[in-house]
Amino acid sequence: SGSTGTEAGPYRTNIDASGSRVLRASMIPRVLAVVVQFNAAEMTGRCINSLRAQSAACNLLIVDNGSTDGSDSSLRSRLRPNDCLLHTDTPTGFANAVNLGLQLAKDDAYDYVFLVGNDVELAENALEHLMAAVVKDPRLAAVGPIQVYADNPQTVFTAGGRLTERTWSTSHEGWGQPLEQVQLECDSQPEWLDFAAVLIPMAVLSRVGHLRTGYGYYWEDVDWCLQSRALGYQLAVEPRAVVRHRVAGTAGQQPERKRYLWFRNRLLCAYRVRGWRFTLRLLHREWLFILRNILPRAEAIESKRITATLDFTLRRKYRTYR
Repeated sequence: SGSTGTEAGPYRTNIDASGSRVLRASMIPRVLAVVVQFNAAEMTGRCINSLRAQSAACNLLIVDNGSTDGSDSSLRSRLRPNDCLLHTDTPTGFANAVNLGLQLAKDDAYDYVFLVGNDVELAENALEHLMAAVVKDPRLAAVGPIQVYADNPQTVFTAGGRLTERTWSTSHEGWGQPLEQVQLECDSQPEWLDFAAVLIPMAVLSRVGHLRTGYGYYWEDVDWCLQSRALGYQLAVEPRAVVRHRVAGTAGQQPERKRYLWFRNRLLCAYRVRGWRFTLRLLHREWLFILRNILPRAEAIESKRITATLDFTLRRKYRTYR
């Protein structure tokens, strides 16, 4: 028949002559949706509702990342028999919270993990389309949907990301463009994916590993994606899958803090992925830019970029996640 069978969790996957994963119809893959939340029961509830409305079935794990408003108790009452809620005593950062979910998915022999931000709502059949894409191509480390703005759902926030090597800065494909246009022109091989919504096979996680910690928020998804691509995997965006993202709904509206984390974590990611030699060249360019362009203007918000660069240069550890 030109195919071979390989065990993948509790069901059998056949690899056909084209290299695609073929699932036996009688066995349904087990998917765990991992939702991290902090003091946002109402917003998380909308996310849960959209997950349960999907045609593709999944179990739910809510990681309550140190909530102090009782939202963990409120959400616990919404759990179904196969769902779970984990509560941390204090906020631990995004990667630490996600890794709790990844470990549970591994321990319970799930086949796929679906990371979903609690500020995300899935459009109809989004998970089904993501599943179809990842089953079709065993080279994929992860597949993500097109993300649109929750308050402007015909406008794209991201359809995968690009990384500019020299400046080590990221950009979003399709940003600000009409959804229909991006669906027609969607890049099939992005360089990184926004982990506000991403489907990952557990077999890939066993090779790439969990998310690296120490970022707090921002750049941990870029880091993981670059690691996976270094191992020969590819990434994809499935244009039929769409989610509505309340951008920065989880991180909160703190522009100075977000700016600090973005610039600090940019340098940390460069060091972890490319090493000190590359990072020293990047630091040199960054300090030149600060001296020539930021200090003369003395804008208050840019002080966070200076502080982030100084903290990284002096190897200070940033510990405040919330």
